[in-house]
Amino acid sequence: MFTESYTLSFWTYSTQNRRSIYFGDYHTSGDCMNLNFERTIDGKFRYFHNGNPDKIFTTAIIETNKWVLVTVVYDKNQSNLKVYINGKLKETFTHQATLTKPEGFMRIGR
Repeated sequence: MFTESYTLSFWTYSTQNRRSIYFGDYHTSGDCMNLNFERTIDGKFRYFHNGNPDKIFTTAIIETNKWVLVTVVYDKNQSNLKVYINGKLKETFTHQATLTKPEGFMRIGR
């Protein structure tokens, strides 16, 4: 999982401007995150894989008090990651990180 091309899509409803983890894993040896999809305190979508060097922040804002559809599409062959908000392409990033298999628990929502 997450070592090849993938699509992750989910609905979210945030009532406060605070950090929200939508989906992520945690190494079994501690709280070191290997893969994470989240909303930052300022409403931006954040993604990272394999820790700090591969952080991606969107300029698009995930609004509060509204249902928002977030879709992330990673194309391994094209080495890009696309972020859609409510079905509209908001950002495309070149993402050439070496993808490793996530370890530990996969958590949905926090």
